[in-house]
This record gives sequence, C-alpha cells and structure tokens, in this order.
Amino acid sequence: MESALPIHFPLRLVGSRMLAPSVRHLDFARDDGQPLDFIPGQFIQVHFTYADGTATKRSYSLATIHDHALGSGDADYRAAFETEVEPAVRGFAPDILLVSAGFDAHEEDPLASMEVTTDGFRELAARCASLAPRVAAVLEGGYNLATLPSLVAAAHEGFSS
Repeated sequence: MESALPIHFPLRLVGSRMLAPSVRHLDFARDDGQPLDFIPGQFIQVHFTYADGTATKRSYSLATIHDHALGSGDADYRAAFETEVEPAVRGFAPDILLVSAGFDAHEEDPLASMEVTTDGFRELAARCASLAPRVAAVLEGGYNLATLPSLVAAAHEGFSS
C-alpha cells in the first residue's frame, strides 16, 4: 500500500492574474525543476513566511491539468465517459445522480487548456441523464463568463433529452 504522507518540495510563484473579480489564477513551478504532478481538483498546501517573519500556510485547489493532457477534447472525454464513468455508475444503479457541472474544460475557458466543445458538454449531459432516473446538477466551474450561459443552456438541453 502506498504511503499517504505528504510530499514536500520548493515552489515559486511564476505568474498571477485575475480571471474574474473573485477568481485569481496562480501559476506555480517547482524550484527543483521537477514536474508539478497532480490530479485536477486536488488541493495543495503552500507554506510561506511573510516579510515580518510570520509563518503561514494556504491551501489551493488545482484546477488545471498536466502538460501531457493538454488538448483533450470531445473524443477523449467521450472515451473516458464510456470506459470509466458509465460502467461505474451503472454498476452502482443510483436512484439519483448528482453532477458537479464544471465547464472549465471548454475550449475557450482560460484555465484548463482543454478542447471540449459546447456540443461535447451537451452530449456528456445527455449521457449523465441516461444513468439514473433522476439527475441534479450543480454549477461548479467555468471561468469564461462570455461562454458560460450558452454552456449551461447546452447542458440543460442534454440533461432534458
């Protein structure tokens, strides 16, 4: 069994920008030159010291993906859904399916560098709707405010189909 102990390594902040009034994108790199491997949605805890010597720590949710996965689009998501999600959910046979509907994988979203289209989200929502007699969705991500309304509408169409 693998150890659940935390892994420690030096980080440096290489960039920071506002994506929306309450959403800041922080870009970190490891100081030791190693890749920053993580799972999207995983939290990372950063320990640092203020100029006055006060030690503190902050936790951040990692919203982006590994460099090797950049560009995954509709076909990749469809394949993962068919081979991983659908069999697992069907095996469980839920009475209700709760969907965390994040749209940060959209091709025009500034965070994840993915290429899922509006039609891709519609299809994924329709596939979700086929997995349980009742489905509920909660909006949890998507940082391009110009595309978010049409993505929510497309997902609603898929859930309703």
